[in-house]
Amino acid sequence: MRYIIVMALLISHLFSAQELEKVTLQLHWYHQFQFAGYYIAKEKGFYEEVGLDVEIREVDFSQDIVESVIEQKSHYATGSTSLIVDKANGKKVVLLAAILQASPVVIVTKERPDIQTIEDFSGKHIDASGAMIDSVSIRGLLNEKNITVDAPEHIHLASDIKKSLIEDHADGIVVYNTNETYQLDKMGVKYRLFHPKDYGFSFYSDFLFSSEDEVKMHPQRAAAFKKASLKGWEYAFSHIGETVGLILDKYNSQAKTRDALTYEAHALKKLAYYKTEKIGTICSKKMQQVYDTYKKIGLIKNDIDLDAFILNDDQNSKIVFTK
Repeated sequence: MRYIIVMALLISHLFSAQELEKVTLQLHWYHQFQFAGYYIAKEKGFYEEVGLDVEIREVDFSQDIVESVIEQKSHYATGSTSLIVDKANGKKVVLLAAILQASPVVIVTKERPDIQTIEDFSGKHIDASGAMIDSVSIRGLLNEKNITVDAPEHIHLASDIKKSLIEDHADGIVVYNTNETYQLDKMGVKYRLFHPKDYGFSFYSDFLFSSEDEVKMHPQRAAAFKKASLKGWEYAFSHIGETVGLILDKYNSQAKTRDALTYEAHALKKLAYYKTEKIGTICSKKMQQVYDTYKKIGLIKNDIDLDAFILNDDQNSKIVFTK
């Protein structure tokens, strides 16, 4: 009898495994706590619970992530607010969730008497890495304050950007306050942060997105993937120590320290729950502000059908961005 029960369980397990749908998640950066919720959803079996076998792929700069998703080479991916530009340009992408309610991109300057407020940057020199030079929250803030700054002398790698500040090549630098500020802290550099969210530019960051074809052809799968992913994020932020340990063991391609990952985790948690208690929320009013800012700085000209851009639980109303 025991043999029969064991065999039945094994057969049931094998059958369930065969029934799992294989899908891929393409990350837009290297492994770090920035994607912890997806690691947790995979390792804790949250994806498996909803019938999915998920492959998580680290960034590959030889490919265009948006095109990869549209062509269904990747089922899901992570990305930035620039997805709204892709949508305006006719790319058939759909936002599933916004993990960060405010962008981690900030302006940092050394503590100095001539830069006390954001307005003091007018006429100054700001350096940025290639990935952040076009940050819409930063550009929107500077535009709103009518601040003109010198063009960057160098488009740095993120790992070298702090040198501009330390060696006085720049008056300010654009960085992620989840990573580079940790490095400045470790080096004992005293600095001042200027965060766009403190000036009304609390733009989303780290979207989970897919293609229109994936959402239309597999609506239940898309909904299940989103649900399991957000469950993973809730767990990751509630169990930071355990999650950091998982990253160190299986997802630490950047060889980060436990201290650095923990610093990143707490910084990200503040941004993920900024003015909300629900992870992943996307508000149409806030997306309208993002659209308006992109349009004001000249990166968007076309209207956008928000109903076709955001996968919400309630899609009874149809909202269209206007010119």
